[in-house]
Amino acid sequence: LEKISPQKETLIVGLPKLPEFNNEGLLNDSEIHAADLIYESLFRKETNVDGNSRTIQVIASSKITPTRNGVTFNLIPSSFWSDGKPVTAPEIQASMKKNKSLSWFYSDESILFNWNNNDTNSFEVKFKSGILDPFAFFDFKIIQENNTKNGSGPYRFSSKGTELGREHLVFKAQPFYSFRKENIGKPIIPEIRFYKSNNPV
Repeated sequence: LEKISPQKETLIVGLPKLPEFNNEGLLNDSEIHAADLIYESLFRKETNVDGNSRTIQVIASSKITPTRNGVTFNLIPSSFWSDGKPVTAPEIQASMKKNKSLSWFYSDESILFNWNNNDTNSFEVKFKSGILDPFAFFDFKIIQENNTKNGSGPYRFSSKGTELGREHLVFKAQPFYSFRKENIGKPIIPEIRFYKSNNPV
């Protein structure tokens, strides 16, 4: 259907409160309504219709190497921030350190033993003891250093304004998102707008 009639529309969403973009909010992504548009994780969990969950790779490539009490992750080389710069392993480490919800994991030496960045696209994580599901710790949002409004997700924050007396935020398709083979042709919707509304439904 997309080939026959490509989408050229703007998706409009009403919210009782517009998303906030600040350092505190980014450390607790559950408070950001638009987080999934802009920010990605190494992995995410999906639940099937039968109730079973599985781990999906997002920024992490399928090249995952188990090591003694740890694992080596590699990033998809074609993962870019919305300004065209490549996502790097040190930035992922920095995002984890800044995430308040993971402070216990990063500071508790009984769990995380060491994080070693092998190069810009690879890092090794070692645990104090055997961890059954190491992927569960890497679903935090990855944020570019020194640019909290920038991410590697399908959309980028464009502007904030007022239209017909209503505040709104504009998110436009991120041009570098489709560089990844599995994302070719995405996102289909070129623009999403969030409007502050007393009646979001």
